[in-house]
Amino acid sequence: MEGIRRFLFKQALGTTNNKGQRFINWDQVKRLALVVSAPMKGAKSELDKWIVGTDKQIDVYYIETGVKQATYSDWQCLTKVSATWLGMPNAACLQSLSSRKYDVLICLSPQINYFEQRIALQIEAGLKVWCRNDIPFYALCIERKNDKSEIVFLENCVKYLKMIKG
Repeated sequence: MEGIRRFLFKQALGTTNNKGQRFINWDQVKRLALVVSAPMKGAKSELDKWIVGTDKQIDVYYIETGVKQATYSDWQCLTKVSATWLGMPNAACLQSLSSRKYDVLICLSPQINYFEQRIALQIEAGLKVWCRNDIPFYALCIERKNDKSEIVFLENCVKYLKMIKG
């Protein structure tokens, strides 16, 4: 099944135009998308506190395809209802995401999850950030240790985005 998901993802990757990403300074970022897979390393309250402290408009896409009912009402939870029988996002899910536009998208999961990566591919963002460099549509790759929380990784992302000349 994993091989089929990888094939479907690579097929979508080949048909999507992600060229033209631009590096943007943190101070210029207005809209930010966070893509998070369940379970998180840290607590939701920590992430919510970080979000409030940024003074940015942030949407969180929480990937929890193992459940039917959304865990959080204040995040965009993508559950079994959003997935096909192959474990990839269904057409309705992808369609709902195609109209979203962000300055920066940050994928928080340290592991490859093809559902999550397909969501990140579908969302339009001026800059896409992840901790790995083995998927080519991320323009900025920042190292993340598996034992570190999402907040530590986000703080590192902000640190590097602040270094970019605006």
